[in-house]
Amino acid sequence: MTEIERILKDVEFTTTYIAKEPFTKQAFDKFREKIGIYISSLYVESQKIAKRHKADNISESHIDLASEYLIKNKAGRISKLLGILGGTFLGATVSNLLAMTVLGQTYETLGLVITIILGIIGSFLIGINLMRE
Repeated sequence: MTEIERILKDVEFTTTYIAKEPFTKQAFDKFREKIGIYISSLYVESQKIAKRHKADNISESHIDLASEYLIKNKAGRISKLLGILGGTFLGATVSNLLAMTVLGQTYETLGLVITIILGIIGSFLIGINLMRE
């Protein structure tokens, strides 16, 4: 029996003592499934972190780091994407503004409007990214 199978059996044993009244049958089954998935993921991620730190055993700090990673990872992906897009838009805005000032040429209204819109959208997306972190 592998470690994960043993852990999942422990989860099944433990959940037999949890009050089932507030749950429907399907909800309790889903609850047990999600607990098993989280525990398995925590176990695997703890092992990965311990290997990255070249440790022979999994320590308490490895488990803490793994738990933080698993919890933050879901919402963090969308936040990172918004930050990347916002940074790209702001970068395009700064690039356009520098080109406009350095070259000293006259620019059409459409170019100025697009530059301003990119700056506003980029700032907004980076603001969302910062608020989520």
